[in-house]
Amino acid sequence: MEIKAPSGNTALHAAVHTGNISIVQTLINAGVKVNACNAECEGATPLHLAIMGGNSKMLSAMLEAGCDKNAKMGIPATLTPLNLATDLGLKDIICLLS
Repeated sequence: MEIKAPSGNTALHAAVHTGNISIVQTLINAGVKVNACNAECEGATPLHLAIMGGNSKMLSAMLEAGCDKNAKMGIPATLTPLNLATDLGLKDIICLLS
């Protein structure tokens, strides 16, 4: 389950990116690392991808699974999930993260 694609994404990254919450839940229940970083994509975690997708249900599932709300991505790594949601103007997601 922790095998990475050439892009650096794990199966969880891919499931979050496609917005498939049932696969995300299956992977979480199987014990995948919810805070896996994609070094090929500025260190983005699945939580960062959920925010980029603007999916509040996905975000809630990721937070319930124990994702690190303080994980940083970017070059240099300074962008927290809350910073990302703020930069994207996602008010509902900002509320979930606050």
